Amino acid sequence: MSTEETRSEADAVLPEQRVGTALREARESKGVSLRALSKKLGYHSHTTLSGYERGSVMPPEHVVQGYERLLDLEVGALTDVLEAACIEQHGDAWTKRRAHIPISFDEPEPKAQGHQRVVTGKRAIIVGGILALLLAGGMSVLLFRHQQQPGQLAPDGSDPVATNCAVGAVSSYTVTVYDPPQREAGVFELRSNAKCGTSWGRFTQSQPLPATPPLVFEIDMFRPADGKSDHFSIAYDGTHPTYYGDMLISRGACVYATLTLTRGGISLPPVRTECMKASE
Repeated sequence: MSTEETRSEADAVLPEQRVGTALREARESKGVSLRALSKKLGYHSHTTLSGYERGSVMPPEHVVQGYERLLDLEVGALTDVLEAACIEQHGDAWTKRRAHIPISFDEPEPKAQGHQRVVTGKRAIIVGGILALLLAGGMSVLLFRHQQQPGQLAPDGSDPVATNCAVGAVSSYTVTVYDPPQREAGVFELRSNAKCGTSWGRFTQSQPLPATPPLVFEIDMFRPADGKSDHFSIAYDGTHPTYYGDMLISRGACVYATLTLTRGGISLPPVRTECMKASE
């Protein structure tokens, strides 16, 4: 095979497939099963990681970092591959785009005792200057306390049930799901929890569905602001009326969910919710 043909085949591989291959090879080189690694990363099923390793969807950065940490790899061994793939997908501006992700996607800032915000650097100078001006003008100023966030942000791709985010959640959007020809299967909801700052898809059947041909629920989450997505699939067994997808952070940016019913290997057109934010 000529050099040109080899280069052509390499170019035909999608960026997410290169990342998936790197993840799979790293895991297999350490002799760790997909199920074992999924459990350590907090997933209740191995299907999400399987999709990442197949290259079906680009994995989020925290998952790739989890591979490095749990497989005892050198820092950057896999995240460098992810970075190169994201740049290939989105262009050289990707690094700037990552740097300007809304602050609501970041971990909350450290808090001192009494739940006061720790202010450092230029921000401390600015805050100090404002307070000095107000005091110099003879105004009585009460030092403001940090407004405690409703809760820690749960990471992208985590399970709403395992993290207790499903408790106290509300429906942001609801759509009826039909199992053709006109059989109502249930409702698909975009659920959110202000405490966790996340949203996810949830399907609840309205009546028992035929178990044959085999039925699979595929719940995908998308965050357009930074291109993040998450895929979750589970086989219908007839014993559980409700099925949850994984979560994406939606405090500060909208997310939407899609549900695809696949019967006997044939996928029906997906059902989609509107793009909504989690309440502050």
